[in-house]
Amino acid sequence: MIRRTLWLCAILLAFLVPAHAQSISEVRAKALFNELRCVVCAGQSIAESNAELAQDMREQVELLIDDNRSDAEIRDWFVRRYGDAVLMNPPLKPLTFALWFGPVIIFLIGMAVTGLVLLRGRSRLKDKS
Repeated sequence: MIRRTLWLCAILLAFLVPAHAQSISEVRAKALFNELRCVVCAGQSIAESNAELAQDMREQVELLIDDNRSDAEIRDWFVRRYGDAVLMNPPLKPLTFALWFGPVIIFLIGMAVTGLVLLRGRSRLKDKS
């Protein structure tokens, strides 16, 4: 009787383990989809993008997961192919300063130009008076 129970448990485990492994792969894939930026779309992850390239990138992630690559190896594969900009949170290093600080610098330049234009306009009004 114990032998039959153990045999039944072994059979059940044989069916449950592949299903569990598949769900882990799906969870990993979805997490990686959200970490990788679509190189065609502005600011969208490959999970959000409907672009054809994003679909190809999602398929590549799934292939690399099926090839038993770690998440770090998969991210490195995409970085080698597309550069650091493919990561939604690129590392802070000299090549990615523009990604991190570009929007702030552009905003500050815009504010400076706006301030200069306003100051010149005021000085011209004072000169005419």
